[in-house]
Amino acid sequence: MECDVIVVGAGVSGVATAHRLAPDMRVVIIEAGTRVGGRLRSIDGLDLGASWFWPGEHRAATLVDELNISTHPQYLDGDALYDGPDGVTRLEGNPIDVASSRFSSGAGNLTEALRQRFSERNGSDLLLDSHVQTVESTEVQDRPLVVTATNAGVTHTISADHVVLALPPALATSNIEFHPALPDGIALLAMRTPVWMGTTTKVVARYETTFWRDIGLSGSAVSHLGPLREIHDLSGPEGRPAALFGFAPS
Repeated sequence: MECDVIVVGAGVSGVATAHRLAPDMRVVIIEAGTRVGGRLRSIDGLDLGASWFWPGEHRAATLVDELNISTHPQYLDGDALYDGPDGVTRLEGNPIDVASSRFSSGAGNLTEALRQRFSERNGSDLLLDSHVQTVESTEVQDRPLVVTATNAGVTHTISADHVVLALPPALATSNIEFHPALPDGIALLAMRTPVWMGTTTKVVARYETTFWRDIGLSGSAVSHLGPLREIHDLSGPEGRPAALFGFAPS
């Protein structure tokens, strides 16, 4: 198989990159998982991964407008709670949260819409459940780069003019063999580059109603004692579905 660009990774950065390139180039996305989205994953409209985007994130806002993705503001009304050594304190006015936007059907809806647009491009392809093994620079082929990937025990070879690694640098360098090898400085930097929130576990709790709102609470809390260090309202538009989520260090 030949193409202009190979994108390794079908998270939001990989699918967005492929979406932007596909009008003018033949693009192949290779994804080790069985779905698109990476750390954006939604179940029944509730985000198990990323939830917010902020007023200054212009690229996210542009994609939302372009793809007609429905959003709603993060719920901010009410007080917050602080769980400390002396007990639980009610904080007036919710000093924890700031204004942000949420994807009304879940953040996974963003990558699914990008995947749909990408799939409509002639000559482009998405390979799921495919594990990249090697990236080789060669002067023998018509295309200067050759990527091998396995799917169900079968090895596929794809040549391209460019390869985009849309996955955490440490993950790329620990799972992919590069020929020739990456320079020592780049390889070391990649291995030392941390993944944002990579050592944090997100916990989602779904309820029948947003009972905390009924007593004037925003759903936001900070704890120095419990396993969840932060808690926030994760409810959908108009409070349905009702949910809270929290962050816990792994």
